[in-house]
Amino acid sequence: MKIEVKKGVLARRLGKDFKDEGFVPLNVGTYEVSGPAEHGYLAVTVSADLTGFIHLDKLEEFVKQDLVVLC
Repeated sequence: MKIEVKKGVLARRLGKDFKDEGFVPLNVGTYEVSGPAEHGYLAVTVSADLTGFIHLDKLEEFVKQDLVVLC
């Protein structure tokens, strides 16, 4: 699945065991999203060496606010 970010949003940067390590900015553009969700998060491929994570609830909020479109 892909998402199109219409206005910049933040994804989580998660380490081993899904420990919070800050944020990853998602600038305007299209990103590959993979699942299934682990711990409620979907993986967003930002670049070859960087993955961000968006919680399903947060993704739903972004869609409702028209910040993100599911492709």
